[in-house]
Amino acid sequence: MSEKKRTYRVFTPEQKTEIVLAGIRADRTVRDVCREHEISEALYYDWRDRLLEGGKAALANPRSRTPEATEAKELRKRISQLERALGRKTYELEVAGEALRAGSESARCPVPRARRQGPSPRDGRTRHADLSSGDLPHADEAPRRCGSGPSGSG
Repeated sequence: MSEKKRTYRVFTPEQKTEIVLAGIRADRTVRDVCREHEISEALYYDWRDRLLEGGKAALANPRSRTPEATEAKELRKRISQLERALGRKTYELEVAGEALRAGSESARCPVPRARRQGPSPRDGRTRHADLSSGDLPHADEAPRRCGSGPSGSG
């Protein structure tokens, strides 16, 4: 015995809306509308409830009625996130560039021998760092900035 699979009719959203509105208009009874379209009353009331719920949702939040509006809102949010990320990365690059410039400047202008810190030489000689500031050579001169002075290029 072969079983025949039952085929169901498929109604478009527009057809469902028209059927429900025909029942709501009250020019005919719901029973007559259902007989005309060959659907059960339970199916009609299910469609009616869905239609009314969808209408409530559309009226409750009018700005996000369409999927396009929802998508646009999500895209604006994503753009804001990306702009903030770009700002953070730009700031990080500026800080890194300043640190790099400061590091390369100190590499070009090494600390003079007299100002170096560290242990005294093994032979027992006194280093300039071990002397007080008054004992340093040229202590009366103001310290020069890197790149300034007679031999600098600043």
